[in-house]
Amino acid sequence: MVIPVMLLGDTLALGLVNGTAIQANDRREMMAAEGTTPTPADQLRIGSTQYAIIRAEPFAPSGVALSYDLVLRV
Repeated sequence: MVIPVMLLGDTLALGLVNGTAIQANDRREMMAAEGTTPTPADQLRIGSTQYAIIRAEPFAPSGVALSYDLVLRV
C-alpha cells in the first residue's frame, strides 16, 4: 500500500553524525502528520529509492503531532 505524504527535506548537522546512530549518508526529512504515524518498522519511498526509518520523532507542542522529524537510511 502506498500512502502519499508531504515531506520537507533538511540536512543533518555534522555534529549529529556519530557514525552509529546517525551516519554520514543518512537523510533527514520532516513529514506532515496527516493520519499516518511513522515508526522504525516502516519504510519510505522517495522517487525510486526505498529508505528505512531510523528515527521518527513527533513535533507535538500541544500534545497532538503536527509533523515528524525523520532520519532515513538507504
